[in-house]
Amino acid sequence: MTLERRDYYVGPNDSLWEKDPIPGAVMNLLVGFKQSLGAYSLVKYEGSEPNATHMHLYDDESVYLLEGELSVEVGDTTYELDPGGFVYMPRRVPHRFVPHGRVVGLSIQAPGGVFDALHEDIGSYLAEGKELTNERYVELQQKHGILAPDGWVKLPGQPE
Repeated sequence: MTLERRDYYVGPNDSLWEKDPIPGAVMNLLVGFKQSLGAYSLVKYEGSEPNATHMHLYDDESVYLLEGELSVEVGDTTYELDPGGFVYMPRRVPHRFVPHGRVVGLSIQAPGGVFDALHEDIGSYLAEGKELTNERYVELQQKHGILAPDGWVKLPGQPE
């Protein structure tokens, strides 16, 4: 029996994505569903803006904070993360990220594929020369099972 090698290297500022899939966001795909055979996706992200309360229908999400301070609201509980802090958010449980200044972290989605597919759809849409509006962003999120009970997740830097 021969085992297929699947190892690879991604540099400190590199990504499996050719460019950030969401305008205004800094995200590096380190492991996609293709690399993990569907088990998980791992994304390094950087940001300073809070996002809307949302939930994932098809995947669980976890965050490991590398730099900064981050409040993570999961259901009716708020976790305060410092570097080295970790939080797990099961699918179908509303959650929200509120950075206190710039943060850098790792986001893990399991199973893999949902997050990757959303961002690949966004990249394909932009590659066609179309502008990614908040309305189109919402449609793509819904397509991939991301729901926002208190209002839709908007593009970074866009008004609510």
